[in-house]
Amino acid sequence: MKYSRVNPFLIAIGFVISTGATAALGGAAEQAAQSGLPNDCLVAASKSGDIQSEECREAAAKLIQDTFKANLPSVRVKASGTVIVFADPELFRKQEDQSSLRQLCRFGFTRARFESSGGGTLAPAQEFDLDSPVAANPKSAAVTVSTKEAMGNQVGAEPPSQTEVASSHAAKAKPTPETAKKANTLGEFKRQFLNKQVVINDVPFEDRYCLEWTAAQQKSDGTFAEAEGIYNHLPIGYKGQTGMVVAIQLAPSFLQRTRVGGTNAFGETVGEGDIADPYMEIIVKFRNGVIGIVRGFPITLVPEKMELASSRESVKEQIESQLPSVFGRKLYAVGFSRLYKPTATVEERSGLQEILARLSVLDVPLLEPLNITKAKYLSDVGAVVLKVSLPNGSEAIVYSPSRYMDFGDTKRDFLSQISGSLLSSIPDKLTPREIKAIKERSLFRGMSADAVDYAIGFKDSENDWGKGGKQRIYLNGKLVVYVDNTNRVEDWQSFD
Repeated sequence: MKYSRVNPFLIAIGFVISTGATAALGGAAEQAAQSGLPNDCLVAASKSGDIQSEECREAAAKLIQDTFKANLPSVRVKASGTVIVFADPELFRKQEDQSSLRQLCRFGFTRARFESSGGGTLAPAQEFDLDSPVAANPKSAAVTVSTKEAMGNQVGAEPPSQTEVASSHAAKAKPTPETAKKANTLGEFKRQFLNKQVVINDVPFEDRYCLEWTAAQQKSDGTFAEAEGIYNHLPIGYKGQTGMVVAIQLAPSFLQRTRVGGTNAFGETVGEGDIADPYMEIIVKFRNGVIGIVRGFPITLVPEKMELASSRESVKEQIESQLPSVFGRKLYAVGFSRLYKPTATVEERSGLQEILARLSVLDVPLLEPLNITKAKYLSDVGAVVLKVSLPNGSEAIVYSPSRYMDFGDTKRDFLSQISGSLLSSIPDKLTPREIKAIKERSLFRGMSADAVDYAIGFKDSENDWGKGGKQRIYLNGKLVVYVDNTNRVEDWQSFD
């Protein structure tokens, strides 16, 4: 199999699909852009960042389709009005981070839809808003539904990713100090990371390679570029290794909104360091002399692709000193929790096939005490793993990356910091009736919106619904819940 370079053009528009698709892409950004998009689309993108014509949307879909063609010929990409549709029975087993697709709005797309012709674990025709939610049109009359029945068809569906769980709702874990200080410009990012030791993060590709970190070489002008050759992805052994950031440079991207040499609203010249939300390349040199490179925006690079070594070491010391205190304590699963099979390896829990390592959502009892029997900090990947016993006597694994923990948050105890997507206690705000409904995965009128999330999982989207109320979409559109202006359930609808 040919291991071609990750296509910078697709990364530039925020097209990040956490499957082998990304690694299969090939071709330089300039060639992709010139061959796939009409000139007026390129001009519109470079000036305003927005493309609204149907012609440009069709051209963008065709370009993405063409980049898949060589190695993934079964993938189909098409533009259907303002909806971009991805279809393939096997490739899209999961669609991990819906927010990463939002930059497709720049091509005039407002929604994305994932379709499967069968054989994949993704439910057919999953569709969601790329940016601002729009009101959904009910497809059938309202009926009373047990959410457990609705979820019965969702065992293979993709719940929120570890990143989403770590940044949402009661399972929210504040970022580490390095990510709390957002580097908004290229200059700020350089001051924070240049000439600093960083730890490399990535996911495995074909079990042997890093998905996005590739080998690099220095050019005659002093800048860096990907090493030539078909096997240029760094071996997966570099994941967790420490290296020095030797260079940070702008990456080619016609979608970069701010241009060097341009002027701001005051007529001042914009320098390279002033560019906000830069699309850039990070170059790291390892102790053995190997040089690696990765591309992305600040929000996609830290902590997903790297983090300061000083921050990782500080977190390690805090975790290892307190980890013995969690033995024998209890955790509680809710609708958005993830537990893994006791046989799942670290690579399976953090790699591209992560969904296959999970326990079925219906095998996990909600708000029942799960006793912690083992705990360990994996310093090479920066994660805590906990083994818990379920009420039926079986075991499961909880996996929590340390980069989403913030030990400076004095309002949260240690166990809640390392519990990942599980709760360290049953929230006091839940009523006895809500607790009963959560355990049964059911709804009732007057139930709080938070309790609904604990019973079903995080909502897919939310729309305004008159008088300050909200229409919340769950289970890939199979369940719509209406809440009033006090965040209490008024009604719900289910769809086959």
